[in-house]
Amino acid sequence: MKKILGVLFLLCLFAIPVGFGNVYAQESQTVSVCANECSIFAEAASDSDVLFKATFGTEFELNSQELFISGELSFYQVKLPSGGVGYILSNAASREASSLNRGLDPNAKILNQDTPVYSIAFEAEENLLTIDGENIKLNQYQEVKIIDGYDKNKEFNQIMFEINGTIYTGFVKSSDLIVEGFNGTIILIIFIFLLVASIVLSIILTTRKKRKKAKNKAK
Repeated sequence: MKKILGVLFLLCLFAIPVGFGNVYAQESQTVSVCANECSIFAEAASDSDVLFKATFGTEFELNSQELFISGELSFYQVKLPSGGVGYILSNAASREASSLNRGLDPNAKILNQDTPVYSIAFEAEENLLTIDGENIKLNQYQEVKIIDGYDKNKEFNQIMFEINGTIYTGFVKSSDLIVEGFNGTIILIIFIFLLVASIVLSIILTTRKKRKKAKNKAK
């Protein structure tokens, strides 16, 4: 019986990371600008000197895997084309997974028709993502990839989506997303159910043996 319990426990442990693995982004060595335009700073602070402005889609190689925190803001440290390093706001850049270069690899769908996409995680007319002068709106059930780890409690999630064969990055409201893959809560419920069922079965088998012994003694 102990062997059965051990096998069930190991199966549940392996099942849980599989369920969550679909919605978390892989680490990357590059970041891409996901705002229409953003500043590259000399230091990890919004009041430091602006080295230049980067436009949507510009890609930078990371100089460090760590985030640099300044008050409530966080920055990526990136290598500059001219040499040296600069800093870019983390909410204005996307860490693209290397696998995404080969395809979108979707893990979610758009729930509502004409879903607006924003360049940053803040709902405002001026933050609407535009491509070739037109505001981007995604179709209902269009496949997308969540790249910042899905969290239904966040107002926005960062996604990658494809239009005419080109992959773009932006932010949509969490309420506009349907997440695919396993549900962590369901997996936990299944695990608890299997564990309880195993304990009950063990008790039944144990008491049955005791009853059988008692009957044999009575004879």
